Parts: sequence; C-alpha cells; structure tokens
Amino acid sequence: MSEYTRFEVKPFRRFYDGQRRYIMAAAAYRSGSRLNYGDRQFDFSQKKQDVIVSEILLPDCAPDILRNRGVLWGAVEAAERMADGLLARELIVDLPQGLAPTMWWEAVRSFASTQFVQQGMIVDLAIHQPDRLGKLSFPHAHLLLTVRKVGPAGFLHIENEWREALHDPVLKKTWSQAFACEHTSNI
Repeated sequence: MSEYTRFEVKPFRRFYDGQRRYIMAAAAYRSGSRLNYGDRQFDFSQKKQDVIVSEILLPDCAPDILRNRGVLWGAVEAAERMADGLLARELIVDLPQGLAPTMWWEAVRSFASTQFVQQGMIVDLAIHQPDRLGKLSFPHAHLLLTVRKVGPAGFLHIENEWREALHDPVLKKTWSQAFACEHTSNI
C-alpha cells in the first residue's frame, strides 16, 4: 500500500456544527442496514449497496447481546450523559485494489481484533466496495470504535488512553504492513 493511503481517525460526537447527530444513523449507513432509535428509523438497507460485509467484534468481557447493532449503539447513546458527548471514534482505511474481498476482510478483522478488541473496545466494522457499483472511489473499511470500557453489565467510563493509541504513528504503520506481502506479490 502506498504511504498516501487514507488512514483517518474521526471523533463521533452527538453534536457537530450545531447539528444533532445519531450514532445509530452512522452505524446503519456504514453497515447498509436498518436501525431504529426511539421513533426514528434509519434505513440504508436498500440505498447502501456497496457494503460487502459487516460485523461487530466484542472483547471477552462484553455481553453477547451487544453483537446486535441496534442494542450496541442504543447502549452507547444511553451511557453518554453529556449533550455534546463523544459517542465513538471512527477509523476509515483504504483497501488495496486488486485483492479478493476475503483478503480485505481477513486483514481488517485481524487488525481490529489485535489493535482494538484486545484492548477492550467494541468494533463495528464494514467494508465498502464502491467501484462494483460504478462509483469512482477506493474500496475502504469503516471501523466504528466504542470509547468506553465495557463489562458484563454494560458500558463504564471513557478510556482516554484509547484516543492516544489511535493517533500513534505506529498504528498507521501496523495497518500499512497488513497487506505488504499480498501487495508486493501482485506487482
């Protein structure tokens, strides 16, 4: 992968530029699914057809019910008490073209498991392949990461150390090495 590949970390706050944002809408969009939050429905099941796969990865201490995307992000909303609170962080990474989607999936899943889930984060990940729909965009992965420690009873406190870990240059280097063998073999 070239050094110009996107590796973008974004905070997801409840409010941005004065507008209310819904983590449930973000999760539905990224996964190409339909989710409800109160009386609101966010339905991207027919509109977002470039999603080729999505999955929620849980640390061992998390209750299994959080594998349900609606339950997970509903619990995240409920755990945050501040009106402008931080609900999640998102990592967006480009994927090398010319590889089978199963190779993307294996690399993204392995990276997410070792770098985030083993630290205690829950990762809601999805792979988008826009070019299969004729769009001019790179295949990429979205990783929505929880910001709070999770235990058997649910979410606890925000873990500030995770923020620093996401901005560590070593993390980007680790990601760029995920495809090094496959990329060089295709040259």
